[in-house]
Amino acid sequence: MSSLAADLVNTRPRPADPPEKLTGPDAVAALLEPYGLEPAPVEELREVRGRLLTAFEARDMGELAAALNPLLARGATLRLLPAGWATAAGGSAPGGEAIPGGEATPGGSSASTRWSLRAPTEELSPADRIAVTAATELAALAAERGLDRLRFCAAHDCQRVFADTSPRGDRRYCSRTCSTRMNVRRHRSG
Repeated sequence: MSSLAADLVNTRPRPADPPEKLTGPDAVAALLEPYGLEPAPVEELREVRGRLLTAFEARDMGELAAALNPLLARGATLRLLPAGWATAAGGSAPGGEAIPGGEATPGGSSASTRWSLRAPTEELSPADRIAVTAATELAALAAERGLDRLRFCAAHDCQRVFADTSPRGDRRYCSRTCSTRMNVRRHRSG
């Protein structure tokens, strides 16, 4: 299953694949077409990409919330709240941030993470819609199945990210190509 967030993050220059992939409107359109999303300006997508990369680097749900909440705040109906924040309707989070609406507690291993529901206040720009869609996807996966589902490829020379949606959550590589390449390397060295 493809992930908008991972696909966007994987457009960044990496030592294993240095060219920038978000080079212009055609590259943006090709990236977003499978998701049915309207293209956005390249510079705005690069800013969203940096925030999403921070989410994949998060070591705990608090860091994930810090990375995703600015993207979700661009118009999302969901807000990720770490354990211990006020979650009652009309309550407030640390720093006095209002939490309008009710909340729902997701199942799975992250039951201490809560969702705060609120309605978007205006029509979203294409960049905001992309940010909200990608951040919601990552937040939902982490809350339902655990933060360890947001991963970097185990092939040391790859550095791509992926969202592990496999039933057992034991996927190690971003693709079959990396998996095969590492298995062949291990076989030849042993």
